[in-house]
Amino acid sequence: IDPGHPPFGTTGPLGTQEHAVNWSLSKTLRDVLTWSGAQVIMTRVDNETVSLPERVARARNHDADIFISIHTNGLAPADNPFEKTGFSVYYFQPFSKPLADAVHSVLREHLPLRDDGQHFGNLYVVRQSFMPAILIECAYLIWPPEEELLLDPDFQQRVALAITSGIKTFMENRRSSF
Repeated sequence: IDPGHPPFGTTGPLGTQEHAVNWSLSKTLRDVLTWSGAQVIMTRVDNETVSLPERVARARNHDADIFISIHTNGLAPADNPFEKTGFSVYYFQPFSKPLADAVHSVLREHLPLRDDGQHFGNLYVVRQSFMPAILIECAYLIWPPEEELLLDPDFQQRVALAITSGIKTFMENRRSSF
């Protein structure tokens, strides 16, 4: 699990720093995955600053099977906050699309947010990973109602359970194709 940022990242209207909420979401996901029997590697600890190449290297050095980068979204200056809300999933490599499909499908089914889509994205951590890799924007930290949700432990648990379910579906489909 790659808790996105620091450095940089978005700051919500309530002052929530993206790296902090990403860390909290990632810890919750780690706990749910561990409880489900997965062996989890984190690419950073708490406020540790880790470069993008080092994040990918840490996953590769541990022979990770998949790479999940957890983020919360901001808005570009020209984006309309009434139109750009919700969650999204990004992938780059074709071999990562089935993982993106599985996780996106479960998020769409279980989160009380608008589906902001599944996208091909030229983002370093998903482009440079040698294992299936996705980046999940769990909600828009910059949008006050979603910032409140992101700070809610029950919502964080819901996100973690949905991602875990998507990962399980991906792994089962992968096993059955061999």
